[in-house]
Amino acid sequence: MVRTNATMGTIFLAVLLAACGAPTHGGSDAGIDAGHNACDPDAGFDGGTTTEQPDRGGMHVPAPTPIEYDFSPPASGPHRPRWAKWGEYDSLPPERWVHNLEHGGIVFLYAPSADQATLDAMRDFAASRPDDDGGPFRYVLTSYPDLPSTIAMVAWTWVYEADCFDGDAVSAFVDEHYRQAPEDEGADGAFEDGWIGR
Repeated sequence: MVRTNATMGTIFLAVLLAACGAPTHGGSDAGIDAGHNACDPDAGFDGGTTTEQPDRGGMHVPAPTPIEYDFSPPASGPHRPRWAKWGEYDSLPPERWVHNLEHGGIVFLYAPSADQATLDAMRDFAASRPDDDGGPFRYVLTSYPDLPSTIAMVAWTWVYEADCFDGDAVSAFVDEHYRQAPEDEGADGAFEDGWIGR
């Protein structure tokens, strides 16, 4: 495993977002005003931890066969054949969103204990990401009861974990790992149970 500490940057995305008029999906302005940060700079935030996991492949396993993962949260491995529609879910199991990882997306996870400011910052960040040559920014945002940290961002074989949302650290993770997966597929998946919107 490779571990690195992300550093807190000094450039806030708030100025850019305000200039571009980026949408906030009806959330509070807390995430925007703080440059997508829900971290208290006086609380000793260490920048979070990025971990590389071994590639567990992408075998399709039809329901109802159970799927077990070696890591929590998983960053690769067996998954259901139908991937999820991109966007936010009230709850989406990993056997669905691991398939989205295989298609180059980023999965934003939060523990049930995450506060509203953190959730709003995650939503605002995902909404502010620009389209790419494959279409809109590919993300899934969902709760994850087994999360050992408050939040996590997951890409194929990579996980960033922290106890608060730091926009600069998350942006660096997304920039490095977005669309770095076996299948570069931007289309929406057919699975949308629990889908809230985008």
